[in-house]
Amino acid sequence: MFYLLNAFLQSIPAISTNSPLASLIPVVFMMIVGMCKEFAVEYKRFKDDSRVNSMKTDRMEPIAQLIRKNTTSSALTRQESTPKKVNTNGVSNFKQVSVADIKVGDILELHDDEQIPADCIILACDNTKGEVFVHTAALDGERNLKPKLAPKMVLENYSRIFCSEPSWDLNVQSTVPVKDLYRFRGKLTMEPTSHMPQDKGADNETKSAMLDVNQFLHRGAFIKNSGKVLALVIHTGTDTKLIMNLGQYNYKVSSAE
Repeated sequence: MFYLLNAFLQSIPAISTNSPLASLIPVVFMMIVGMCKEFAVEYKRFKDDSRVNSMKTDRMEPIAQLIRKNTTSSALTRQESTPKKVNTNGVSNFKQVSVADIKVGDILELHDDEQIPADCIILACDNTKGEVFVHTAALDGERNLKPKLAPKMVLENYSRIFCSEPSWDLNVQSTVPVKDLYRFRGKLTMEPTSHMPQDKGADNETKSAMLDVNQFLHRGAFIKNSGKVLALVIHTGTDTKLIMNLGQYNYKVSSAE
């Protein structure tokens, strides 16, 4: 701003002491330097985004579909046009896709040391107790592994949900995305499908369980010592807690001068 004001004043013959060209050169130089700096920053950001978006992850096929989403809650369900039996080896039913292709409602298979590509909730894991451990140092600086728990309701009915003729559909409702890393509320509902036997006394009632941060997997965290983890994507892109907290810094200020 100083150089621009100086160039304007030097262009007035009555008060000018130097050639206007001599004053414009610093202005042009500063503008070029600023543009080069901004270009370098934007290019680096572009390269970083491209690298992240090109990362691969395993997605269950066919893709789980989003059926309802509004300003207060979102509901997800697993709807399959051609259901297939889930292979525990994670080969025949999972397809490698880019992170950029992940959508809300997708079911992902995550592995040890893999970075979580989106905000998810745990559905199942290799651990019979349903325990999943995550490393969140990139988010909150804590180096200790945090334990997470898969919903017991899903673990007990896994073979009836993920099979050739599933007898249960999963539906997830959650609050709108918030940037608080430790705040999440949702509800998981299991609804009987047309394949559910209607015999008298059969266990065919709708079941539900509340979800909180103990079932929540943050984007940017890493799976550790957990084997394979089945997770449902609930937030992507700018709705994830990682992106919502970028550039937010809390500075400590003394109350006494």
